Amino acid sequence: MKKTKYLMAVLAASALGAASAHAATTQPQQSIKAPPPQPGFAVQQPQIQASSLQSPSSAPPACGWYMRGDIGIGMPTRFNNKTFDDSTKVPVSTNLGTNLYDFYQHQRAGNAFAFDLGAGYRWDAFRTDVILGYFGGAKYSPNGIFTGPKGSAISAVLPSYSVKQNMRSFYGLWKGYFEAGDVSGFAPFISAGIGFSSNRAGTMVATSVGDATPQIMTFGSKSTSNFAFSLGGGISYKMGAATALELAYNYVSLGKVKNVDGTTTLATGAVIPAYKANLNLNQIMFGIRYNF
Repeated sequence: MKKTKYLMAVLAASALGAASAHAATTQPQQSIKAPPPQPGFAVQQPQIQASSLQSPSSAPPACGWYMRGDIGIGMPTRFNNKTFDDSTKVPVSTNLGTNLYDFYQHQRAGNAFAFDLGAGYRWDAFRTDVILGYFGGAKYSPNGIFTGPKGSAISAVLPSYSVKQNMRSFYGLWKGYFEAGDVSGFAPFISAGIGFSSNRAGTMVATSVGDATPQIMTFGSKSTSNFAFSLGGGISYKMGAATALELAYNYVSLGKVKNVDGTTTLATGAVIPAYKANLNLNQIMFGIRYNF
C-alpha cells in the first residue's frame, strides 16, 4: 500500500514538471510575436520623408494656366521720319517753307511708365500668353530748336522753333516664350509677339524762338491703329510650385504716331502738312507669374 502511494506521488510530480516545462517553452514564443502591421503604414512613411526633402524652388507644373503682370519703363528710340511731302496743302502765296521743318527728325520722346496684364498657358519649356499693355505720359520736348534748310532762298525769313507734345499707346500682344533649362530655380528665356496698338499723338505746339511776337504752329491730336510686334528675352526665378518672378527686356514696335494737319500764325489760312513718326520702345520690365 505504501509503495502504491509513493508511486502515485512520483507520477504526479512528473506530470506537474512536464506541464511546467511545456508552459516555459510555449510562453516565450507567444510574447515575442510582433503586432500585425498597421494598414498603409509602410507606404505612408516614405511619402512623408520625400516631401520633407523637396526644394522650396521646385518647378511649376509642366502644363497649366497662369496669370501675369509686369511693370517697368519704356524708352522710345530716335524718330527717323520726315514731314508728309504734300506741299499742295500750302498755297504758293503763303508757302514760307514751313513744310520743310522736320520736327521729328532724329529726335526722341522722353522715357515713360509702362505696365501690362495677361493670362496664358504653359507646356513644359514652352508657354504662350495674351497681354494688354499701356505706355503713357511720354513728353516730346527736344532740347534743341529747329530751323529751316540753310542756304535756301527762304532761309532768311524762317524762324527757329521749340516743340512740345505728349504721346501714349495702348497695345495688345500675343506672345510666345521658350525657357532654356532650369538651374537652382533660374531659367533664361526668349520671347516674340505680334498684335495691335492704338497710339495717340497729343497736340503739337511749335513756337518760334527769339521773335518779339512769337510765331506758333499748332498740329491737332490724333489716334491711329497699327500693327505691333515685340522681341525680347530675360530670366525667371521660380519661387515655388505656383509663383515665378521675371526680369525682361523687350523691343516693342508700336507703329506710327501722327498729328492732323496744322495751322500757323506765319500766314493766315496756311495749312501745314501733318507730321508722323514710328514709335518704337526699349522696355525693361519686372513681372510676376502665378500658376494655377
